[in-house]
Amino acid sequence: MLIVLDFDETASSVNGAQIVLRELGVDLTRTEIRKRFDSGTTAFKQYQEEEFDALTAAVSDIKNLAANVIPMRDGLGDLLEAAREGGHDVMVASAGVDIYIKPALESAGHRDVPVISVSITADQDSDMITGYEYPPYESRCNQNWAVCKCYPMRDALQKKDEVIFVGDGRMADTCAAQTADTVFARSRLLAYCVTEGIEATPFDGLQNVAEYVRSRNPQQSPTGTGI
Repeated sequence: MLIVLDFDETASSVNGAQIVLRELGVDLTRTEIRKRFDSGTTAFKQYQEEEFDALTAAVSDIKNLAANVIPMRDGLGDLLEAAREGGHDVMVASAGVDIYIKPALESAGHRDVPVISVSITADQDSDMITGYEYPPYESRCNQNWAVCKCYPMRDALQKKDEVIFVGDGRMADTCAAQTADTVFARSRLLAYCVTEGIEATPFDGLQNVAEYVRSRNPQQSPTGTGI
């Protein structure tokens, strides 16, 4: 079994990117950056780069802030323990940026959880962001979403392992929900699943996801769909 978790407002109880950007002085509601994104002039990938490029804080300061202000969602620890008990793989797949995701997870005691996200490059002397790197993606997925959450499901689906996706958003989350065998959803993703006829279990905390994982074992897991 592979469990793929979105980060912002899923593994975390908040939108970590917005909190970091707001705390470090980028006003998400009044800048030209946000206006261009809201109007559809820029796609999410460009919008996010522009927001982080606008920061004047060093990477180390961003990481320290993230470790202190981004809480995890109730039940995350229980879900990770359930995955360990069953020998299942679990990862975070996020369209966000590693410099706030990884410190937040580490601060919560979850440093060993693999993360697929946008990665930054930084100048060694100034410790300022200099660029962005993106993970591989499926050809059918939109590069403007920044991260393809279907790509890390490939191997598990090809081996016919069950893939669980847990998320809350649109864009990359919708494609992941279409690809996974089992979906837990909230907020915009839940509404999308209802509209598109995708079977999805609502969640608030992650305890019910942990309960589901514990109810499965290799003999009981349904066959994966494959790609």
